[in-house]
Amino acid sequence: NENAVIVLTGCMPQAFPEESAKLFEADIVIGNRKRADILEYINAYLKDKERIIDVTDYEKDDIFPLDSMYGFECMGARGCNQRG
Repeated sequence: NENAVIVLTGCMPQAFPEESAKLFEADIVIGNRKRADILEYINAYLKDKERIIDVTDYEKDDIFPLDSMYGFECMGARGCNQRG
């Protein structure tokens, strides 16, 4: 769909921000700290049609709750299977 907005978010861009920024298929690249604001990013992209990359460093004690169906949290991770 040529009108789709492709968003890359979560552990991949958080753990590998430089590599994620090189995935030009994604219109928006945001890390775990910013994913709660995903609708704001989509609206900004739809308004300006400019690619958005916003991945901030995590803090050691950050907790990124995952959907309850997974039953666990990602705590201070530099990737889903690594602890900070």
